[in-house]
This record gives sequence, C-alpha cells and structure tokens, in this order.
Amino acid sequence: MSSRQVTDEEGRVWECKAETEAAPGCDVNLVCTTAGLPDPLRLKVSWQWAKIAEKGLARMITAAVPRLASGYNVVPASVNAKASRNVRNAKRGAGASLSVR
Repeated sequence: MSSRQVTDEEGRVWECKAETEAAPGCDVNLVCTTAGLPDPLRLKVSWQWAKIAEKGLARMITAAVPRLASGYNVVPASVNAKASRNVRNAKRGAGASLSVR
C-alpha cells in the first residue's frame, strides 16, 4: 500500500495511506491522520491519488474535516435551509401585498 504526507494551509501534517492497492478506474479509500485528530479520517479519492497535487489533496482532506479549523462552528444544514426559506417567504409576502389591490 502506498502512503503520502501532505501539509494543509493551517500547517497540519497529514499522513495518508490507501486501505487497498489502487486498481485502474477504481476509487481508493484513504485513511488520514494528524496530531489534532483523535480518530483517523476516511476519505474516498481517485485511483490516481498519488498524482494529485499536494495542495489539492490537502484541500480535500481539510474539506472533509471542517471541525478542525480554528474558531469554526458547524451550522446544521437545516438552519441554512430555514434562513433561505424565510428570506424567500418574506420576498413572496412583500410581492403579494403589492399585487393585491
């Protein structure tokens, strides 16, 4: 099994290893670890993951673990959906009051 070490924009060093050997055309499951993460991160990537640029792979890893970012608060998707729905309903309500005359 192959492995790679990448450094993300926050300076965290990640050690990533493929769970199985890469087969042409088949995605690979990576197991990535870093000092601040208690459990290994599992990430599915292209079978040519060894050729992905270091910064690109680091971005994929960081995107899979947003809770590691300092000061980052995870907002549930339902909150975002409700917020956008409320804006849409407010616009709809304003338009309806103008057209009912």
